[in-house]
Amino acid sequence: MESKEPEVAVDTPATNLQPSPSAVRAAGLRILKGRHLLLYTDLPPSPDVDNLPEIFDQAVRQWREYFVIDEDKTSKWQMIGCLMNKSDLFRATNLLPEDLPEFHNGFQQGTQFWVYDPSIPYYRRHLLIHEGTHGFMNQILGGSGPPWYSEGIAERFATHIWRDGRLQMLVFPDHRDDFPGWGRIKIIHDDIERSQAKSLDQLMDYPLQAFLQNPPYGWSWAAVTFLDRHPKSRNALRSLGRRKSSDGFNRALRSMLATDWDELSEQWQLFVLGLDYGYDFDRELIDFQVGKPLVDRTQIEFATDHGWQSSGIRLEAGNRYFISAHGRYRLTAPPDTWWCEPGGVTIEYYRGRPLGMVLCAVRQDSALTGLTPLARPVSVGLQRTLVPKNTGTLFFRINERANALSDNQGTVHVEIEQLKNN
Repeated sequence: MESKEPEVAVDTPATNLQPSPSAVRAAGLRILKGRHLLLYTDLPPSPDVDNLPEIFDQAVRQWREYFVIDEDKTSKWQMIGCLMNKSDLFRATNLLPEDLPEFHNGFQQGTQFWVYDPSIPYYRRHLLIHEGTHGFMNQILGGSGPPWYSEGIAERFATHIWRDGRLQMLVFPDHRDDFPGWGRIKIIHDDIERSQAKSLDQLMDYPLQAFLQNPPYGWSWAAVTFLDRHPKSRNALRSLGRRKSSDGFNRALRSMLATDWDELSEQWQLFVLGLDYGYDFDRELIDFQVGKPLVDRTQIEFATDHGWQSSGIRLEAGNRYFISAHGRYRLTAPPDTWWCEPGGVTIEYYRGRPLGMVLCAVRQDSALTGLTPLARPVSVGLQRTLVPKNTGTLFFRINERANALSDNQGTVHVEIEQLKNN
C-alpha cells in the first residue's frame, strides 16, 4: 500500500483550544499524555496507539541532539496532537478548527498538529514524527527552511525503527516490508521510468505549491538523506538547519558547497539511479581521483565490495586501448557463495548484464552536462578494446546492486595498454 504524503506544514498561530476532559469523554475521545505531547484520539486502546507519547518524547531527545539544542530550551515545550479516525468527533469539541486548510494525512500549525489515522502502525508513527519535526523546528528553532528542506528533513526523521521500546530515527530503510505505507523509493523509481528525474538544483527550487502532489516528498527525502549522509555536505546542511530563517538557505548551501557542488551533483545522479532498500551509501561513495596519462602498459586492481573506483589513469579521446581483466572473487557470503570471474555469472542478471561483470567508464575532464558517463558504463568482461569519445579518467566497478556490495570479497586485476591507431 502506497500512502499519500503529509501535507505542507504552515507555521501560523494555532487556535490551541483545549476542551474540558468531560467534553472529550462525551465525544468518545481519549487523552494520552507524555512529557512533550498531549494527544487526543478516538482510536481504541492498544500498545501501537498508547505508546505514541513515549515515542514523541524520545523523538524530542533526538531532535535536540541533531540540532544541538540545550535541554533547558525544551524542558517545558509540549505539542497538542489529534490522531483521528472520525474527524467529526474532533470538530464537535473544537479540536479540529473549521478554518484549517484541507489535508489528506497530516498538518502542523503552531503548537498543534492533526493526523488522520492510516491504520498502519509504522505509518501512524511516521506521520506523528513528521508533523512533530515541523513543530519542533518551527517552535524551537524558529523556522524550518525552504520547502524541499522542511519536508525532506521531516521525512528523514520520520523514517524510523521502533523496536523493544526504543526509537531510532534517521534510518535508511533496509527492507520494504518493515516500512509499510512509506513508498518514497517507489516515487523515485516511477519518476525515473517516466524520465522525470530531478537534479539537486531542480528540487531545491520546488515552490511550496509543488507539495500538493506526492512526488516532491520522495525527492525531498532523498535529497536531504543524500546531503546529510555525504561527508562533503553533512556539516553544511546541519549548520543551516539550525538557522531561524529560511531566507537565503539555498543560496548559502550552494555557496558553502561550491567547491564540491559538481561532484555532489554527479554522485546524486548515481545515488537515485541505484536507489533501493538497503542502499549501501558508504560503499557507493566515490573518490573522484583524477587520472594521470597512461605510460606503456599499466596494471591496476580494484575492490569488488565498492562502487565506482578511479583507476588513476587518464585516457585520451580517440585513442585505442586494450583492457583485460582477471581474478576470482566472491559475490555472496557463505554458505551460498557464488564465485565469479570478470565475465560475471549468467545465473543472474542486473541491468541487462551478468551479475559481477567488470564494467568501465571514462569520466570526462570537462564540466559535466547531462547524465554522468558513470551511469552509462560499458562492459569489459574478460577483455575489451575501448575508444573513448571524451578525454578523462578511467573508472571501474563490477556489475552489482548498491545494496549487495557488503558480502562481496576479492579484487579484480586489470591491465590497460594503448594500441596503435589504424
